[in-house]
Amino acid sequence: MNKVGDLKVLPRAVWLRMRDEHRDIVQPWVQPRLDRRSRSAKHPIDDFLFEYYPISANKLLTWHPGFGYLCESTMQDLEFFPEQVYGRSGENIQILESWSTHQINEARSTIDFLNQTMSRTMRTGCFGLHEWAMVLGQDITRHSDWKLRLTQTD
Repeated sequence: MNKVGDLKVLPRAVWLRMRDEHRDIVQPWVQPRLDRRSRSAKHPIDDFLFEYYPISANKLLTWHPGFGYLCESTMQDLEFFPEQVYGRSGENIQILESWSTHQINEARSTIDFLNQTMSRTMRTGCFGLHEWAMVLGQDITRHSDWKLRLTQTD
C-alpha cells in the first residue's frame, strides 16, 4: 500500500471491493426497512434501530474508508462519496479538511462516550422492560399490529 505523507492510499480495486462487501453486510438490514417504508408498514423492533438512532438507511449503505486513508480514484468515483464530506486531491479522494474541522467536537464527544461505556458494568437483561415502556401510561398501544406480552394493567 502506497502512502502520501501520513495517509495510506487504498488502490481503487481494493476500496471498491471493501465498499461492495460493506453493502453486502448492511443490505439485509436496510432493504427490509426500505420495503416496509414504501408500503407504510412498520416493525416495532427492526424499525427501532432507524427511529431511535438518527441513522438513515442511506447512511448505513454509505461506505467510509476510515480516517488516515486516501482512495485512488477516477473523476467519476466522486459520485460514490458524499460531496460535503469528500473531495479529490490529485488522483485520490479524501475527507475534506473543512468537514473534519467541523466534526472534531462531535468526534471527541463520541470517543468520550465510548470510553465511558467501556468502563461501566455491562447490563444484559431487559426483562421485558422495552415492552413495558411501550404500554406504560399509554392510552393506545403504539404498535397495535403486534401482540405484546404485557397489558397496561400488568
